[in-house]
Amino acid sequence: MPFAIKIKQISVIVGIFLLAVLLPVSTAHAKNTEALFQDMQLASHSKDKIALQETLSQYIQQTNELVEEEYTSSSAEVSAFLRETNEVEASIYVAKWLSSEDADTLKTAVRYRWMMITSYDLMFFSQFASASNMIEKSLSSIKIWQPLSDSALNTQANLYHIYGQLLVKQKRVAEALPYFFQAEEWFKNIQPDHPSIFTINIILGEAFLNAKDYIKAEQYTKQALNIIPNGRVDAISYLYGILASAVRQQARPEDALDIIHQYLKNPVDPRKDYFLYFSLVHIEILRDLQAFEAALALAKETHTLAQAVNNKSYLKEAKRHLGFLESHFGNTVAAEKLLFEAIHSATNKLNDTSPEVYLEYVEILEKLGKYQIALEYHQMFHATYVKERDRIDRATIANLEQQQRNFKLEQETIVSSTKLALAEANSKRAQFKSRVLM
Repeated sequence: MPFAIKIKQISVIVGIFLLAVLLPVSTAHAKNTEALFQDMQLASHSKDKIALQETLSQYIQQTNELVEEEYTSSSAEVSAFLRETNEVEASIYVAKWLSSEDADTLKTAVRYRWMMITSYDLMFFSQFASASNMIEKSLSSIKIWQPLSDSALNTQANLYHIYGQLLVKQKRVAEALPYFFQAEEWFKNIQPDHPSIFTINIILGEAFLNAKDYIKAEQYTKQALNIIPNGRVDAISYLYGILASAVRQQARPEDALDIIHQYLKNPVDPRKDYFLYFSLVHIEILRDLQAFEAALALAKETHTLAQAVNNKSYLKEAKRHLGFLESHFGNTVAAEKLLFEAIHSATNKLNDTSPEVYLEYVEILEKLGKYQIALEYHQMFHATYVKERDRIDRATIANLEQQQRNFKLEQETIVSSTKLALAEANSKRAQFKSRVLM
């Protein structure tokens, strides 16, 4: 029998032996996670927060011994459980635990998978600061991580994608963009038409819209429209809303209304919160075109929807529009109440009151003869306007392309160094084999 064939047969036998040894171990750990999951359910049902938190950390540690497919499905199962039972505090605890030294024993792929799934849970619960803090502590190690599977590479890309989203929510657009561009590159390495690239283009459109770079916002949302994945209907109204808003801000209200009507011909989006955003943009466009009767009817429907959805930011904006339109038709008492609430109602976001609403409220106060109060709110308008202007750092945005080139160069250097180290290791391994065979 040839020597090479004999070696191959020995390798196969060793592989089968290792599989036979490892499989029962993995199965045993899988049974342990099942038992711990039941303990979590009991702790949640009995409102024992401490027991739930302790069991969660034990569960995550146990998944460290599972194969990739098993710990992936386990994390998804826990995520669904935490959301269904509204365990906000438990999700925050997991985020802190994953960033602590107690989690250092976890394999990198396992730890980052849990970070990814926990980030989505925290965003679901609107706990954006907790998600941002957790990822931020690991950004440098995430960047140099070399995943060994498509699933792990997907985790790496998603962590950057999520962090970019969190920065956009803080209106730190210039800082967010490099993370989106890198995430897009990683997704393309997995699959040239990866579905997440569609989402990234939507978020880039939203980011540039917040940065008041309306041409780029239009560019990225149109790119997203051209690559809508099959069966993906959950964000279409939101996408059309961003596009219509970007076009409207370029003083093209008729084109923006055409975009609105284009979507309304086939309204496929089942997400009420996304359709709510779309409707708010629609009202803005109708106001620009002075179609006030249609705008008032839509504003009433949108205000009702905003109350049902209970999105505080959108409800704030819905009150603003309805207040302005009630004022236009002479209902000053109702308008004053709505605009006051639009200014002073709290949301989960900082600086969430637009400068325009102050001016609209000042106009109502002047109609009612409340000139001293009107002066105070005009001063508030000025202060808010200055903050908004300072937030838009166009010089930083103009330098983003150079930042991205530097970022890619840094990544290429890391990859080259890794390849060189692997080549040296392989060379030493080959020399060792030669000596053994001789």
